[in-house]
Amino acid sequence: GNYLELPSQLFQGLNEATFECWVKWQSFKANEHVFEFDAAKRVKVGNKSGTADLEFTAAVPDSAAPAAAPSPRERPDASPTSIPSERTEPTPTPAQKSDTINQPGALRLNEWHHLATVFEGSGTRLYLDGVPVGTTPYTGGLGTVKGPDRHFLGSCTLYPSNSFRGQFKEVRLWRTARSAEQIRDNLNKQLVGNE
Repeated sequence: GNYLELPSQLFQGLNEATFECWVKWQSFKANEHVFEFDAAKRVKVGNKSGTADLEFTAAVPDSAAPAAAPSPRERPDASPTSIPSERTEPTPTPAQKSDTINQPGALRLNEWHHLATVFEGSGTRLYLDGVPVGTTPYTGGLGTVKGPDRHFLGSCTLYPSNSFRGQFKEVRLWRTARSAEQIRDNLNKQLVGNE
């Protein structure tokens, strides 16, 4: 599948932010990453592997896992056959190292969902279709990078070939922690550029 690798250090200094997008899952076969960003921890949103559960995780990768897989454009020998097709991510890290939000059965195949992840000093909040899903104590934001500083839409930073199987309709990055009301009131509005 396809994915978008965002420029290195895009989120530098961005400790408070809101990331929003419209997505449509076409499969729950694997852990379908809507996004994964290297920050103070490896921050990702997707479905829990093989389920319709929505999941946010901020985790330090297992020490046995690669620090980061090279993207196809970084590998001169890359071809569709030289990139592993399906990789299983490392076993989740111990609870003291990861912060997770999980909403069982929240997602539906082939339907558009609005996702919003709010990063702020008091923790991280996750919204689905304008409704709060949960909070976690992760306060690292997006700006503190430890490790390779890779940011993917539609894929995993460890195994880029594990792409999101679905569609993106719109992506928004706010340099503020948006409130529940702001998220709900603006999720269906087209932006004009002066917000």
